[in-house]
Amino acid sequence: MAYFCSRSAIINHVKSLDAHENQMVAFYFFDFRDAFKQSFNNLVSTLLSQLSSSTMLQKEIYLAISKLYDNHEKLRSKPSERDLIGTLKEVISVVKVEALFIIIDGLDEMGNQGFMPFFQLIEELKILACSHLHLLIASRPHISYAHELEQLCSKTICIEKEDVNADVAIFLADTMKNDRTFRHHGLEAKNQIIDSLTRRADGMFRWVDCQLVALRPCIGLNN
Repeated sequence: MAYFCSRSAIINHVKSLDAHENQMVAFYFFDFRDAFKQSFNNLVSTLLSQLSSSTMLQKEIYLAISKLYDNHEKLRSKPSERDLIGTLKEVISVVKVEALFIIIDGLDEMGNQGFMPFFQLIEELKILACSHLHLLIASRPHISYAHELEQLCSKTICIEKEDVNADVAIFLADTMKNDRTFRHHGLEAKNQIIDSLTRRADGMFRWVDCQLVALRPCIGLNN
């Protein structure tokens, strides 16, 4: 289990492993722009959904998730944090693959109420000690619970700001190309936005996103 300080470029790179034989990948990104995507329950539900919809769906996975659904469908209730943790542990235990990669990015954007169940999950996965499980957690370093998280991880890597800024440039280039607001700007204006924001980002995607929000209403760069 490793703890990184970066962003979802990690997900975009590693999720391609799902195409490899006898490997599975599940991933989640806590998005500060969407309150729903900042919850612990949505994290676990999304991981379970991805594992159940994989091309390598196995009977054992289906049965574990179906049991959770049936129990709460009858009562018309939502599963508790404890129910979700238990089901995810069961799925991880029974899945028959050489390697299962779970990537959790943007942890610093998780809602405060999710910290305790998240640590409970990580502690229990560590005790479970499944040799096929590879867990990567990515976050900005300046979070109050960083020390506690590092104690649960086998390896900690801090990515330099220069490396993060390289990902910022990739993110901005993709935004200029695919965002309907920016793709109509001229090439010179797009390059100026990319260069200016990358130089000033200081490794912070949140700041870059805020600048893009401010720029979207502008007709031209000079505005």
